[in-house]
Amino acid sequence: MKDTIMRALRSTGEQGLHVNTILEMCKSNVIHSTKEILPILLDLKLHGFVNQCNDTWKISPIPSSTGIAPESTLGNNMKAVHPMTVQVPPKINLPGSSKFASYKNALQEYCQKLRLGVPKYHPSRVAAGIVGTVQFHTNHVQAKTATDTGKDADQRAAHQALIDLGYLTEGTPYESISTLKRKEPTDTDTPPAKMQCMADGKPQAAPTYKSQLNMLAQKNRLAIPKYNTVSTSNGFFSTVMFNGRDFKSTKTFSKKRDAEQNAGHVALHILTGLPMPEAENVTANSYFASDVQNMISEARQMTNSTSGIPSLKNRLQEYCQRLKKSLPFYQSVQNSDKTYTAMVTVEEKSFTGQACAGKKNAERSAAEMALKSFGLMAEKMQE
Repeated sequence: MKDTIMRALRSTGEQGLHVNTILEMCKSNVIHSTKEILPILLDLKLHGFVNQCNDTWKISPIPSSTGIAPESTLGNNMKAVHPMTVQVPPKINLPGSSKFASYKNALQEYCQKLRLGVPKYHPSRVAAGIVGTVQFHTNHVQAKTATDTGKDADQRAAHQALIDLGYLTEGTPYESISTLKRKEPTDTDTPPAKMQCMADGKPQAAPTYKSQLNMLAQKNRLAIPKYNTVSTSNGFFSTVMFNGRDFKSTKTFSKKRDAEQNAGHVALHILTGLPMPEAENVTANSYFASDVQNMISEARQMTNSTSGIPSLKNRLQEYCQRLKKSLPFYQSVQNSDKTYTAMVTVEEKSFTGQACAGKKNAERSAAEMALKSFGLMAEKMQE
């Protein structure tokens, strides 16, 4: 019904419509009187979609300072995103960025920053193949071409949504995620395992694994690697982000620098074939299941003491890092009784905690729900 009302108001522009006229244009089996349609109009007004002048209603203007294109310039499948949530379009990771993972991730990042909820995808089969459709907020976007798989159909729908939102130009071709990644270095690009320099006739120590990875990035004109190192109960665990991929240390280390060197070593091993110590041999598809199992056991043990409660968010983040999942994203709202309710999203799965006094407690409750879902803690946690 809201969509029907919005279409009716758009057709009149600045003139607007009297509430009785709206009722006549939108009358259905559900709506029979102005008393029934007024709550819908007031809800649209509350969210900033429409304005009211006495009994006349019209579409709210979109200020030019928002940076969001008016509806007439968007695709046929797209309704203009109203600027009620933001004054300028948020920055997201797009193709060409070292942090870009996929069109779906970019669209989800957009929705998270505007607190619009997680996009929902609905691929459907047609004669030409599978066509993807994505729904987020009040927008419904359909891909312009069909494809062979549901996953690719979803990516094409997200690609079209990014075009309609103005992040990509109208003529930007769709590329599969595999072709967006820069070609990996060949064996001829492999840096020597031991490299020595001469300065004033004196041999210098071989560069560290982090230095070798930096040189590989510079040689191929890629972004410098970034390290994310977290402290666990057993030591430090590091993840290096390089050319759109994550490479994780094989174990925990007592020193932060050793964990980062090991993560850099893993990256060089997978990308260039640089040998790993026999005890630390890894493959490109390995995420060290035994290490994750140890972490799960530790997490469950911590639920038996109050000291484990404050680290629930850290435990969830560590779990995501070790399994190469997107980092948890928290959203909190204040309730009418001044309590807070939080929701955490992990790879398109959302978990809502209980209402709590204070934002931090609400986020901790949401993290607890996620940890229970992933089997990281028992259903009953000691207070």
